Amino acid sequence: MYEDKASGKDDDRPPLVSCLKALRHGDTLIVWKLDRLGSDLRHLVNIVHDLTERGIGLKVLTGQGAAIDATAASGKLVFGIFAALR
Repeated sequence: MYEDKASGKDDDRPPLVSCLKALRHGDTLIVWKLDRLGSDLRHLVNIVHDLTERGIGLKVLTGQGAAIDATAASGKLVFGIFAALR
């Protein structure tokens, strides 16, 4: 478990970097809210694209992105849309 207390808008987030490096194919990243993952839309899209390329799932627990569960078919569609935005 990784805890990031920095602002989502802060680019210097060592716990997030460590977490993303530790993830392996088949893992699922679970985040409290989607806005806690990326500092802006471009950063978020890049992270989601990287996760997709590495075969890593994403689940968002609350907020506007709570419908994202990339371990399910509907979430994979959302992941594909994020990847297309890149």
